[in-house]
Amino acid sequence: MKCICVTGAVQANVESVFTLLQQAGLDLPQLNQRNDAIDIASWHDQVSALEANQPAAENTPHNLGRFMDQMAGDIFVTNIKAALWGWADSRSTQMLDYWHDFDPRINFVLVYVSPEQMLADAIRTNTAEVSVEAVLAAWQSHNQKLLRFHLRNPQRSLLIYSREALANPQALLDLCAEKWSLDLTAYSDNTEAFNSEDDLLALYLAQQLCREHTEVADLTYEIASTLNRLADVEATITNSLPIANESLINSYRVLQDRSAAQQQLQEQEQEISALKDRFDEQKKQGEQELKTLRADNAKIIKEFNAQLALSDDSLKSSTQENELLLLQLHQVQEELEHHFLQGTELQTLLDGHIEAKATSDQEKTTLIEQCDALSHELAALNQQSQQITESHLKASEQENELLLLQLHQVQEELEHYFLQHQDKQNALKLEEIRWQRMLQRNPDYCDYESLKLLPEENGLDNALVWQFQNLHIASRSIPQLTFNTFTEQGLTGFVFSQSTSKESVFTRWPINSLNEDQLTLIPCGEGELIVNRFEALINLSTSDWTFLQALIRMLLSILQQPQTLKLPADLNVETHLEGLKAFQGIINKFPPIFRYDQLTLKRSQVNTDYEHLWLNLDNLTFGDKHLPAFNFRLSCANVGPNRFGGYPKLEFPETTESCIFEGWFIESYDDFGGKLELRFALPKAMDIEVWQRLSDNDRDFLFALLMRLPNMLGVLQNGITQIKRPWADWLNMVKDMQAILEQQRSTQSLVSAEPEATEAIEADIEPIKVAPKKPVKKPVPATSKRTATTKTVTVK
Repeated sequence: MKCICVTGAVQANVESVFTLLQQAGLDLPQLNQRNDAIDIASWHDQVSALEANQPAAENTPHNLGRFMDQMAGDIFVTNIKAALWGWADSRSTQMLDYWHDFDPRINFVLVYVSPEQMLADAIRTNTAEVSVEAVLAAWQSHNQKLLRFHLRNPQRSLLIYSREALANPQALLDLCAEKWSLDLTAYSDNTEAFNSEDDLLALYLAQQLCREHTEVADLTYEIASTLNRLADVEATITNSLPIANESLINSYRVLQDRSAAQQQLQEQEQEISALKDRFDEQKKQGEQELKTLRADNAKIIKEFNAQLALSDDSLKSSTQENELLLLQLHQVQEELEHHFLQGTELQTLLDGHIEAKATSDQEKTTLIEQCDALSHELAALNQQSQQITESHLKASEQENELLLLQLHQVQEELEHYFLQHQDKQNALKLEEIRWQRMLQRNPDYCDYESLKLLPEENGLDNALVWQFQNLHIASRSIPQLTFNTFTEQGLTGFVFSQSTSKESVFTRWPINSLNEDQLTLIPCGEGELIVNRFEALINLSTSDWTFLQALIRMLLSILQQPQTLKLPADLNVETHLEGLKAFQGIINKFPPIFRYDQLTLKRSQVNTDYEHLWLNLDNLTFGDKHLPAFNFRLSCANVGPNRFGGYPKLEFPETTESCIFEGWFIESYDDFGGKLELRFALPKAMDIEVWQRLSDNDRDFLFALLMRLPNMLGVLQNGITQIKRPWADWLNMVKDMQAILEQQRSTQSLVSAEPEATEAIEADIEPIKVAPKKPVKKPVPATSKRTATTKTVTVK
């Protein structure tokens, strides 16, 4: 299993680069089968919430807690069968150190976006007010973390420019495949998915705003010197290139068209809002009328009930009156005829009252029936709602109980797997410690799966083609290594070809002038060396020099047992064996060579009167001296308009790396602290007092460093590292320094300059002063200020 984390400051650019890798064979992370809610995105959500709630002192990537570690481990267990998988999340920038320590199989693609582009995107997409300082601060925070992590972990990370990656996708895939031995498919042309058209007006505005922030420019140049470039041509990593006036005018016209369309859209939205307000008003009015109708209806029902009660009273009164009339009728039959008409009228009135009562009873019955129906319907609805609520509540309780039970089971499994993982990690650490101890005790140890000796294609005498499979030698593993050896005049040489090996054998390929694909290493006659091949041996890095020596020892061991090999019948094994021994003897007598693995430009500083290049070297060796990292500054003082190179210096700051010197001492101070400084002054002067205080070994080291400086500057220049001053100015200055120091070393006795010349030099070279031999208690907090008078000697 191999894993790639793609991260950077802008999520959109991170996802675009991740899509390129995904199309080439990178798998998306699989969801956890037991709980598909746990994935890499939700893990980052949990970490973000955790960091937001923690105090600042506890808010570190390595203090996430056991549960978060278990979640991350579960994600990796789920994807353990994937040959190559990964994720893209800008929040991983904050977690780079955590993921680096979590699993050594994680590699990192760090996606850089220029500050101008990030600010232009914010201007174009944000509808709210844009804070330039906030956007640039976020850009600095992200990219400082990316740069810091890449410088500390160059073997496990790639720092790429997003625009360069999208413009050269195949170059990105080739770089990833070569660096991490990945099986990626070739890129299929699908440019429409990644091409985006810039808003030139926003980009131009962003360029103008970024010019006011010098700290952004400094970080940009520092990143430029470190980027893994994907194009052979020189290119800028900023968007500060001039934009044509016609393009700005066209962008402005497009913006006007968009503004007109936006205004029309706003007018339509206002019309819709007005219609909605009118509808809400009408709805409110209708609700008020409905409320009034309901009140009137209640009033009518109340009046009807009152009239009904009145009718009942009238009917009762009429009945009593009829009884009285009947009694009177019996009593006064004689008056019957007199009152017949009155009785008829009363009967008619009675019939009307009876009919009115029957009508009101029918209406009352209908209203009562309607009320009863509504009551039954409301009761049914209440009963149904109560049943549904109880059913949902019961189901939720059962589901919660099931989830709680599953959570306990998952927690137990996680603890079990975590303990297993911890035991395996501890066992792996013990094996790694044992392996390193074995390598220390057996520095010549090597191992390979198989070895084939192939015939040489050109039919040369005493020539062999070696082909190793899965070779482990000099702390490096090589899946397949193919190279030639041939013997001439009693010496055996090597020929390495980039096309015959699956990956580059050398960390820094020293190209021969005769064939860029081949590297030929062979000395000849009496310890003298062919010029171009000698330079190849000189330019080998520290790791490559160790590899070459281990390879020679391994071949000698193999050839000393020829019976185990199927050698060509006409091969003189003894001649080849003696030639290898002769080659080994010559390189064992090599003088101390200044070697390193990687070179980076840490900083390029430009002040009004002072400039420097801050260089960093990885895995530095010189003779028996070795440092994992070493940095120094090549600088020039008294700089002015059309004036550079007259007063060069080598500066060595006070760090743990200064132990490379036997007698390092504080010679002066600047804004970075104490430093040892060796100064020169054209045409022939240098700081002799500092030079004389150094031991012979320290002088040899300084001389070797200065002799290698042109090669270092050439490496940075060829790597398209951008600085403000032309590289030719620095190269010319270094050559002048070399001439002064070579003349000084060739002179056995120093000749002091005449007083007049010395006074002239002291007047012109203010920065060249020698620190007192006694320790200085209080540093001078100013750039390149000295603590003693100048002492220089002109070398004749």
